[in-house]
Amino acid sequence: ITRQTSSGQRHQWNETEYWQEVNGKLSPALAAALRHFYDWALEKADRIKWGTGVTRGSFNPVFETISPRSFVTFFTDGTIQVSYAYLPVEEGDVNKRALRDALHKYIPTPGVSDVSDDKIANVWPSFKPEIVEAHSEEILKALKEFIAENGHQ
Repeated sequence: ITRQTSSGQRHQWNETEYWQEVNGKLSPALAAALRHFYDWALEKADRIKWGTGVTRGSFNPVFETISPRSFVTFFTDGTIQVSYAYLPVEEGDVNKRALRDALHKYIPTPGVSDVSDDKIANVWPSFKPEIVEAHSEEILKALKEFIAENGHQ
């Protein structure tokens, strides 16, 4: 189900619509990878926020002890966006660098895990669906390490 209106208005997605879109459009392997991320987020995040995209749905796990905003977004097209800029501002951007370094340790990806220190506060890079499908376990390991090292249980 594609959620696009003729006026291009934003749409509040929900769990049912998200999974209808994912299961209807993505490969079984990519859909399973997103389901694995979702199950992890349900167990570990403080809450899941559903996106308001015109054509793409998303879920956004929020880890309150790390940030009031989600630092990672899982889209219905299989893309995973890393929102370094949504992590709180702190001296030396320690948390942004820690997330980047955890991603680089498990899944070195140009444009995502190699963002320079001088740009990291203002970027929202993404893993492409083919990377997500092939390397979902590595991405999840990096996210788990980041949240564990930043005080979230």
